[in-house]
Amino acid sequence: MTEPINERCWEYYGFPDPALMTSRIPYLGLLRAFAERHLYVLDLYKKYGDTIRYPRHSPYSMIHYMNINNLDYELIFTSGSAGLSRLVVDNRYLNIDTDEFTPLDLYDMFAGFDQRLDWLSKIYLNQNKLNGIENISDQSDLTWTLDDLLLAAADGQQNAIIKYVDKLEPELSLRWIRQRYKALNLLRYIPIAYNIRRLYGYGPRSGKAGTVIDAYHAARSDVKEDSPASYLYVDVRSGFPKVWNDFNSGYYSAISCFSECGPVQEDIPENSESWLIANFKGSGSTRESFGLTLGKIQYGWNALKAENGVFLTYDITQIQDAEIPVVTGQISETKSVGWKPDSRIGGGYQIYAYADFNHSFYFKEEEEST
Repeated sequence: MTEPINERCWEYYGFPDPALMTSRIPYLGLLRAFAERHLYVLDLYKKYGDTIRYPRHSPYSMIHYMNINNLDYELIFTSGSAGLSRLVVDNRYLNIDTDEFTPLDLYDMFAGFDQRLDWLSKIYLNQNKLNGIENISDQSDLTWTLDDLLLAAADGQQNAIIKYVDKLEPELSLRWIRQRYKALNLLRYIPIAYNIRRLYGYGPRSGKAGTVIDAYHAARSDVKEDSPASYLYVDVRSGFPKVWNDFNSGYYSAISCFSECGPVQEDIPENSESWLIANFKGSGSTRESFGLTLGKIQYGWNALKAENGVFLTYDITQIQDAEIPVVTGQISETKSVGWKPDSRIGGGYQIYAYADFNHSFYFKEEEEST
């Protein structure tokens, strides 16, 4: 006996090839797949708020823009629900009693879906950018746009993209639906939260350091775990203080750096990839001030895949004496060396984490359905 197809999957709506169905049925599948991907984003945002970083915009405004903040998973999978109809522009295109579309409004129906898909796509990481990440010019290049998404769904053929359906043409509608199906399947990597452990040390705590290196060794011996950091950085500072500020008046050194960064594991589907993407500059936001035993880090954009739940670690004992900034002993002179994420316009730092949620989605490509 054949098992009934679960309503919460592409196959229920005729995909991957809904040619034998009216466009109404696969369109309902698109709506539900869209709502699922939207709600995963909103669930994480409601849990962590602005501690999750987004390259383009915060989904907080999307809650109001999309006007489905009161939906839950059961509601979006209920045929003919008022909640589902709110995903369609102005509630005019899906009759909640019959699940029938109004042909007169077909153009606005398809265009309205793309308007929302454009919004959602800018939240998701464009996984095609992971290779060649060093070549991107701006943080907004990390995420999908509707144009990029549709081009990928059309197998890179610009002239094959169906953007608008302005009249009832079954074949054109079907091609539009197939491309949106492919486009939604490409939305997999959602912004996630991450944790950063931080270390701090200062030296000398007592006595007098006769050289910068003596001060650095004293600071390294003093290193202990500090409160968690909000971004990744490594900073070693050397100085010669004001006499009135330090009665010893010798050299001092301060070390402040992260020791480990990893995703919040409880939010990530089992056996899923997660990535940290960051744009690192020198401590003075220049290439010249970029240094200190970099390991996997390079100047500019980096894509770091989590291994055993960790994106990146840093061992301050690997810092060589020759890397420590030298000061001449002039009063109040201070120098620092290290690296940190570059600042972005509007505040914050260019450091983002994503995880692949495809294993958790009900609506995913046929060969990956369970």
